[in-house]
Amino acid sequence: MKIRLAGAGAGKTSHLANVIFDEYRMISGTARPIYVMAYSNLARNIIFERLQKKFHGNIPRDIFFNNS
Repeated sequence: MKIRLAGAGAGKTSHLANVIFDEYRMISGTARPIYVMAYSNLARNIIFERLQKKFHGNIPRDIFFNNS
């Protein structure tokens, strides 16, 4: 686990979406799920939307989002 500290608007949420996408590509086919947790619904929704774009509208079933 890495902790990233930065001010508002520094790109933490965008970076996290990229990290999740890259991690999924590395472990795809290994039956290892990815759990995405965010402190706010806004952050969760931004990550979800960015991943939808990266996966062309279909987020894989083994990426799970919290319901904060």
